Amino acid sequence: MFDVLRTHPLKALVVLVIPALAAVVYLAATLDLVRQENDGQIGAVLDDTWIHVRFAAQIAQGEGLSYNEGVLTTGATSPLWVLLLAAVFRLTTPDVMSQVNTAIFMSAAGHVLCVLATAGCGYFISRRAWVGLLAGLLVALTGRLVWMGLSGMEITTFAALCVLALWSHVDDVRRGRSFGWRTGILAALATLGRPEGYLLAGLIWLESVLSNRTVKTLWEKGWATWRGVLAYGLLAGSYPLVCLLISGYPLPNTFRVKSMLGREWPNLPFAFFWQPREDFGWLLIVLAGVGLVALVVWARQTQRLRRAEQVHTDLPWRNGTGKVPITPAVLRNAGWVFPLWPLLFVTAVLFMGADRYVVNHSRYVAPAIPFYVLLASVGVLALGESLQQLAVSPPSTPRPPSPSGRRGSVPSLRERFGVRAASHNRTNPETKTSWRWRFIALRPGGSISFLAALLLLASVLFYGREEPAQVANDVLQLRTMHVAAGEWLRGAIPDGATVALNDVGAITHLSDKRVLDLEGLVSAEVIEATRDTERFSCSRDLALMRLMVEQRPALVGIFPWWYPCMAGWPGALQAEIVFSITGPTVIAGGEMVFYRPQWEAWPLQSALPPEAIPIEADFEQEIRLVGYETEAVEGGLLVTLWWRATGQPEGDYTVFVHLNDASGEIISQHDRAPQDGRFATSLWREGDLLWDAHLIPLEPGFDVEQDGLFLRVGLYPPGGPNLPRLTAPIDQPDSVILPLP
Repeated sequence: MFDVLRTHPLKALVVLVIPALAAVVYLAATLDLVRQENDGQIGAVLDDTWIHVRFAAQIAQGEGLSYNEGVLTTGATSPLWVLLLAAVFRLTTPDVMSQVNTAIFMSAAGHVLCVLATAGCGYFISRRAWVGLLAGLLVALTGRLVWMGLSGMEITTFAALCVLALWSHVDDVRRGRSFGWRTGILAALATLGRPEGYLLAGLIWLESVLSNRTVKTLWEKGWATWRGVLAYGLLAGSYPLVCLLISGYPLPNTFRVKSMLGREWPNLPFAFFWQPREDFGWLLIVLAGVGLVALVVWARQTQRLRRAEQVHTDLPWRNGTGKVPITPAVLRNAGWVFPLWPLLFVTAVLFMGADRYVVNHSRYVAPAIPFYVLLASVGVLALGESLQQLAVSPPSTPRPPSPSGRRGSVPSLRERFGVRAASHNRTNPETKTSWRWRFIALRPGGSISFLAALLLLASVLFYGREEPAQVANDVLQLRTMHVAAGEWLRGAIPDGATVALNDVGAITHLSDKRVLDLEGLVSAEVIEATRDTERFSCSRDLALMRLMVEQRPALVGIFPWWYPCMAGWPGALQAEIVFSITGPTVIAGGEMVFYRPQWEAWPLQSALPPEAIPIEADFEQEIRLVGYETEAVEGGLLVTLWWRATGQPEGDYTVFVHLNDASGEIISQHDRAPQDGRFATSLWREGDLLWDAHLIPLEPGFDVEQDGLFLRVGLYPPGGPNLPRLTAPIDQPDSVILPLP
């Protein structure tokens, strides 16, 4: 894997050191700007950073994988990142703000590692030092990756591990090995970095099995991969086992919450190219396409030759004396998974969530950037060599037949790369016409390659010129909203009280309060409660309000537009304080409001109030009337009904409340869906207890205490007959008579 670097140490030093220094300088300059814009402070750009920090701090303190003290949860998407942070926290015991700064410097180190891995892999794949140097510089100067490198998240480390895992796999492919120990360990670390690593490991294993030519049966091919499978299983299999034991589900809560697989479909042409187009422009996309074709062609040529048993797997840089492969395609063979990985990775991410190409500054698809860059760098090489072939090969000369009689034999290494051969002599009449191309096809890639490389570097600087300011802005906005909210919350409610939040990172960690996560990332009960509900819907908001009835949070902190029914329910929430930001942001909302729940006006209750008159009347559709209250108020008679759902009604029903005299004549009535139409019966769930107020209009001075008055209550569907009762007196088949107290 690293043999090519050891064989040419000076070239390797240049290839690795220059991009790494460029990355360090870019990171340092961006951090300096962040300090200038944030009163000398640095900070996270995403609230998710604080979530990782919280988990790591809990582990470092011996609390295990928990978010609320004493409650285990599988909310960590990246167990590897959390464990790395926890180890550092255990050794250094930093304060809360220093924990976040530590995460930022570690993710910056991950960015440098990603640069080094990309540069080394580019050198290894192409056998050209300048290709590795170009790839490393492109990654180092990509503004979006610098943003990721200063996020305090696992993104750049995961990208680096993916590059290293595929680099190791390509080395296995070239040497004829099947999924060795090293590849298994690196693939496992990538999987522990992010769940998308499962896809990477599966593809590596599949290619290892299918490309094995040393055995014939599929069973033997699978068995040959046992080393890598064992290493991978022991490492990567640990976290699914932990998740299974804690939550009964093998993947973390975040996957269960955020995965939209099968529920929405991405706009693949637009979404797929959005991020590389924004970061590099179409030049990189075109060159990456050229590189992809070149790698696939080289893999195909190698596959054909191996089938013909013409290739030795002993590589010349392995021990200096190995046999030379027949073609340069073998030297650059990267298999099939390496060139196709960015396509498969991004496509899989988009099917998990159609908007993930843009969410959180494209952090979900950002790990594909090093592979785009590697493909584009290989594309520059392939473009230059194609032009070079035009310059040194007489176009009219037919290709001689192969020894087997077939046309199209592959040229030797000297024929392919021997640009100093005699045919290059300016006096050679056969190549005199091709010398006009020498100006644009000089070794090691020609001026066209050189120009393409310069344009790529210029484009990455141009498209990423606003990223340092973006980092500074996002840090400021997170400090203005989430950090400020966490510091305020510390003294706003007593210790031991619960707060319900939709962003649980900085606010929870800074305040150290018990949290009900309304998104379900660290509160698994939310996942079960909101199953089969749509975002921004009343059904989802009511499911969350049911949980709040049980847990009784002292405060609710939300982006109001995320929870339109909850935030707009009359009297249910009383605004306490607002934290707002302006301008472009990666935060989900520009305004976070903290409310105090008004439990008496909450749409759901846990018990019938003592002043209510109990009753039991069962209707079809699993609806039961369990109590009622009456009160004479200005404008009429206020009747509050108490309903309980014994199951889930299938339709929407209107409640009618009739005030009748002693003869049964209707004096006045009020017909409306429960809670003024906000709590439709189709939204009821088994066990719900809810109040339903109806104001029966009456003339001023009407005496509601006169003898013989009674109420008749029932339900009916739109345009249909009254809903029948299950068991009732003969005179009340589809309603219930309630005496006035």
